[in-house]
Amino acid sequence: MMDDKSKMITWTTKILDCSLLTLPVAITFSRALVEILLVVIIFTWIFRALLERKTLCVEIPFLLPLFFFFISGVLALVHAPFLFKSFKELLNILEYLFLAMIARDQFRSEKKILLLTKIIVYTSLVIGIDGIVQHCFGHDLIHGRVLQPFQEAFRLTASFSHPNGLGAYLAMSFPILLSLIYQERRWIYFPIIPILLMVLALTYSRGAWVSLFFSLILFAWFKNRKMIVAMILLILLSWFILPSSITHRMQDTFNFSNATIQTRLQTWKGAWDLFLKHPVTGNGLKSFSLLLQKGYVHNCYLQILVEMGALGLLSFLWILGYFFRGLFSCQRKTFNIGYGCSILAFTIHSLSDTHLYSIPIATFFWLILGIGISLSSTLSSTEYLDSSINSKPSKTL
Repeated sequence: MMDDKSKMITWTTKILDCSLLTLPVAITFSRALVEILLVVIIFTWIFRALLERKTLCVEIPFLLPLFFFFISGVLALVHAPFLFKSFKELLNILEYLFLAMIARDQFRSEKKILLLTKIIVYTSLVIGIDGIVQHCFGHDLIHGRVLQPFQEAFRLTASFSHPNGLGAYLAMSFPILLSLIYQERRWIYFPIIPILLMVLALTYSRGAWVSLFFSLILFAWFKNRKMIVAMILLILLSWFILPSSITHRMQDTFNFSNATIQTRLQTWKGAWDLFLKHPVTGNGLKSFSLLLQKGYVHNCYLQILVEMGALGLLSFLWILGYFFRGLFSCQRKTFNIGYGCSILAFTIHSLSDTHLYSIPIATFFWLILGIGISLSSTLSSTEYLDSSINSKPSKTL
């Protein structure tokens, strides 16, 4: 018979697991639910740790870059012109850092990671279908969002507020889909591929296209280099199949005389001038949008430089470096590559957008990052050996 304390620990663990598994679904349709789930996840994790009388600290190599990233946000408050709004943004960052630590702590088994991967894949399928419905009928099913006019065509958003948000989500989900296909070796997942690619193309998000391309190159390099040739042939073939509005958009990707690119270059110049005022600790979180009244920088790394200074950017790059070094230096298992390429897609897309400041996409990023750290550290060869004794030898992560 379990005592009351053991029962409470069991229930808190179930609540924590359920909340974490619900999070990838919530990010696609409800910002409010995401914020509620983050609070539940953090407080449940802390409460369980107190019940178990365990330290809240994780391994030092992973904790250090997260700690310095948070401290950079604290130091940025020194020059913040709008202290309350900057402090509120700092709390959001703290939530994300907790999420990464908790995801790393909770997803230690093959069964949990496989379940979460399937949830991500099936959720992306639902969003893909929602995007197709929006393309056919003019509005999506989840929020009733209408198509966004673009030149002579329309951009899909599905349930997201902006086409670039949908593009970032699909670019991050696609490598995870491929890793599940390689892992399960089942034909049932193959029809999802053209659905996601078609919807991604109709977002007209050049940053998402480029980021997915390079993440797939890396995936193919690790898993099957023949895929690179197939990708190149597919791109050449699509040039003659896709609508002219998409091919013209592709041609404009690196056209620096394009009006959109020119606008972003001017925005980056203004951001750089603002960064030079306080280059070490930054001007405070939310300072760019509040001081210059221009929204976001459209470059995640430059936005961090402006708001958190060089210390903030270096600590964020430290987090990414730790993630990629651990994930790709260990045995090249399928999910390691899939989750690693997902984060790579995010980091490349961040060169032309600021999704780290979008609650749904940022939540997705920190969740996947935490799982990737778990794959590279806790799911070591010893654990895989132990977990595969009673499982099929052909299905290893």
